[in-house]
Parts: sequence; structure tokens; C-alpha cells
Amino acid sequence: MSSYDAIPYESIPITDTHVATLAATVRLFGLETADPARCRVLELGCAEGGNLIPMAFYLPESHFVGVDLSRTQIETGERFIRELGIANVRLLHRDVAAGLDDLGEFDFIIAHGLYSWVPAPVREKILAICARQLAANGVAYISFNTLPGWRTRSMVRDMLLHHARGVTAPRLRLMRAYQFIEQYAAAFQAMPGAEAGLIAEDLAYLREAPPSYVYHEYLEDSNEPMLFADFMSQAHAAGLRYVADCELHAMLPGTLPEAARAALADIDDPLAREQAMDFLRNRRFR
Repeated sequence: MSSYDAIPYESIPITDTHVATLAATVRLFGLETADPARCRVLELGCAEGGNLIPMAFYLPESHFVGVDLSRTQIETGERFIRELGIANVRLLHRDVAAGLDDLGEFDFIIAHGLYSWVPAPVREKILAICARQLAANGVAYISFNTLPGWRTRSMVRDMLLHHARGVTAPRLRLMRAYQFIEQYAAAFQAMPGAEAGLIAEDLAYLREAPPSYVYHEYLEDSNEPMLFADFMSQAHAAGLRYVADCELHAMLPGTLPEAARAALADIDDPLAREQAMDFLRNRRFR
């Protein structure tokens, strides 16, 4: 985790993970959760607590626990908590892969920006924690890079990894990545073909993105995008079931053009329809 100590991940509120939003979303699909105002929340890969701490501040009767393998980020978050003087949130320097059984049950478990970015054994552990430590009617939020759409970004990742080859220091690797972006962004913009245009678009996006995003998304050893169907196979094997997408509009075929809706007309299985819509949207992230 030295890269997260050297280049801490941007730790900010993720609105889709707010417990009130999660509770309202799944209620639309018939699931009654614990009251968000009086619940227990666990965040896996909490960084500096930028997502948990605001929730804890505004929901003083709920209890929040965040774990992260980066000691530097945990210590930064702990200082912030002390400055705020709030007592209903804890940040722990812990390894998810080692298990968290001692922390008990939670009504909500959040894993944002973690699942795709760790090796397969850790992904299995994340699902096992969700399955074992969710309370009755508990909800897990898990985000991941999605195929087929992330294939384009995988091409850019391959280029940046190649350009940073042989360099181990995180900040030097990041500098190499920015050198590539500056050297080739205009060149790809000028090249013919749809693929070059997609790469140019991604390089332009990275020019404006936070440096921590560029590093941890494109230069880390692990980044495993996957089909929704493959993710659900893994979730089902762990004993979990799908409730909903936080981007509710993405679940509605009515948001697609008429020809796309026609292609989905004979798909009755909700999960198969979700996968088909990912194909049609060329979706990159869930």
C-alpha cells in the first residue's frame, strides 16, 4: 500500500453511498432497511474518511466504522475526527483480506473504488464480509469497473503502464504518465478512426482528473474490470442477491432509443436485461 501513502486517494463524499440514499433506493424494490438515522455502517477502503465522516457528523445517532490498509490515510482521517470532536465514527488501519469478524454486524456496507482494484482473493473476501456481516435486510454497495466499456480505458492504461515501466517510485511513475498524456494527446486527436478518438477523449479527461485518480486507476498493479454477469456470479456464490443500481435510470429500458428497446423486448430475466443494457450503453462503471 505504499502507493496510497505516497499518493493518498482523493477522499470525498460519494453521494450514491449515503445511507439515506441507499435506503430509499432499495425501498423502491421492496426492501426495508434499518433507519438511516440509527444504523451501523462499515466502509471498506475508506481512505481518509472523506465519505464516512460527513455522514457521521449529520447522523449522530448512527455509528460508522471505516477500514483501510493505508496507515497515512487513516492517521489523516483520525486527526480530522479529533478536530471535529465527533464520537460516532472510527477509522481503523486494517487489512480487509485478514477478515473483520470482530467488528460485528452492519446495516450498510460500502465498498467504493475497491473491488476492481484488488487481487481476486481480496475480492472474494469483500463479498464474504458483505454476506457474513450484513444484518437482516442489510445492504451492500459495491462499485466496479465494467466491461465492455472499460476496454477503451484499458488501452490507455496499457500505454501508461508501458511508459512508466522500470520506475517504482509512485510520484515518478505519475510524472511519466503525465509526460505521455502531454506528448500524445494532440497526436491521437489528429489520428483517423473511432478508436483514436476514444483514446484522445480519455487522455483529455485525464488531463483534468485528480492526480490520485490517474495513478490509482491507471498505474496500480490491480485493475480488473468485469462483466456485470460475472460480478453477479461471484456475488451469488457468496450468498448475495442483486437489488438495484444506484443509477436508477440505467435500469430503465425506456431511457434507450426505440431500436434498443426492441432488442431487449424478449429478455425477461432482469439480470440478463441489465447485462444487455450494459452492452448497448458500452458501460464503463457500475
